[in-house]
Amino acid sequence: MTNYIEKPNDWPQNGREWKLETICDKFEKFIKDPSLSNKELLLSLVTSNDLNEENPFGLCRFTEYEVALINEIYEYATLTQCTQAKLWLYEFIIDTVIFKKTTEMMMLHKSFDEVFASGSYMGLHPALKVFYNSYIYFRIEKDKTFFQQLILTIKTFRKAAPSKEVFIEYIRGINMLIYDLSFNINSPKLAVCQFDRVEIKQLFETVINILNEFSIDPSERPYRGVFLISIANYVLKSRNNHSNRLIYKCLPNSAAQKTFINKQVWMKNTKLLNDKREGITFKNIMYSRNWMNQDWAKKVKLINDITKYVCSFSNERPSNKMMNKYGHNIYGFKNDRIANLLSPIYNDLDIPQFSLVMAYDVLYDHKSIKDEINYIIDIINCLNINDEKKNDLFASVLSYWDLTVKDKKWAYENERRYEIRIFNHNYVDATYDSSFLKIISSLYLLPDFISKENIKHDRILMERKAKLSALSVRDYQFCNDCLQADFDNHSDKVCRICGSDNVITIKIQK
Repeated sequence: MTNYIEKPNDWPQNGREWKLETICDKFEKFIKDPSLSNKELLLSLVTSNDLNEENPFGLCRFTEYEVALINEIYEYATLTQCTQAKLWLYEFIIDTVIFKKTTEMMMLHKSFDEVFASGSYMGLHPALKVFYNSYIYFRIEKDKTFFQQLILTIKTFRKAAPSKEVFIEYIRGINMLIYDLSFNINSPKLAVCQFDRVEIKQLFETVINILNEFSIDPSERPYRGVFLISIANYVLKSRNNHSNRLIYKCLPNSAAQKTFINKQVWMKNTKLLNDKREGITFKNIMYSRNWMNQDWAKKVKLINDITKYVCSFSNERPSNKMMNKYGHNIYGFKNDRIANLLSPIYNDLDIPQFSLVMAYDVLYDHKSIKDEINYIIDIINCLNINDEKKNDLFASVLSYWDLTVKDKKWAYENERRYEIRIFNHNYVDATYDSSFLKIISSLYLLPDFISKENIKHDRILMERKAKLSALSVRDYQFCNDCLQADFDNHSDKVCRICGSDNVITIKIQK
């Protein structure tokens, strides 16, 4: 794509341009060689845990070549199913809007139309363009929430489309935007996209009304997978009001030692989980269906023949009871980047692709599950399709629910799960059998923080320092006890994760 746009002779001239070119280059290397090091480097470049990790240093400019690179990264991310790279692009657009407003409107006194109504950014991919326009008016007018502005933008694009053909293209873009944002890893910059249940329902109703108007059936390809995964993601991730808490994992000494030898994460086949009632709680809830609010939904047939593996974490700092049960080596993460590091890579079409990983809090309340299921029924019922198709779509969405509820006796674990379905793919970094899925991953080699007592503390310290030294472009606080890096509070004297005062400020050379 960038072959059609002339590259400026002085490229790159700022941190934004450098980052775009670097990500594009790492994508090309990953596609040629999806090794652990290339995967880790790519994901590290497109994942931000803090608001202030990026640095736009250098000349202020916005070029056509910049937009061409953005679109190219989006296409690479689509081909490889790397949803995290797409999320980074939405973060990049947020920064761009803020940067344009500050430099061009406030400092150079340009008008709104001069800055935003024309120029290179009008050539963004449709999904990115809808987001870009939504965020512009959200940031400039400040009279609506981002969600309200997104809905208004979608409706505005509908009215302004010069032809049905043009708007069909934007329908695809809108669907991809909604799908992309459903994989939000709870990063601070995309907090505006963490919609509540009322907003999620309104979002789907808005899109469904457009689909109905154009007689588009989302239960059929190419819309089906995007539609049902979007619903499942939004509903599951909105549990506990998005629970933006730290995520913890306990490992015994033997496993902690082996992680640096085999560089693997082992995920259990769901048939071997330690709860003998795994999945039965959900079946019991579904046994009597009088509580369902639509008759067609009561006829749903549960899908039980999918091979699944899960990896369990906790939203609470592990208690002694949990450590005695699972291990005393604590690994911590600031958000759901865990899902990206767990995702096995397969290569069926001569291009590596990331597998789908579902992330969710486990619920311990039957009523909450029933409420969620009725919520999903209400959304699907808006579709202008027959009951048989509604049921088929409903069954596919529900297939993500059977492992998301457990009996109340497990509530003390406050579990967060990552679930992977295994299909007949040619995996390049994973093997599986009836017991385990074994994925080559940096998950336990490069966590966001650890317990001071972790037996691999010194080794992880070396790996963390090497990674931060290679990738950091801003000053940050580093805790020598838990090993976390804080870009938002780099001058603080106390670590916000573990409370230690054994912290230092790392200065990045300009």
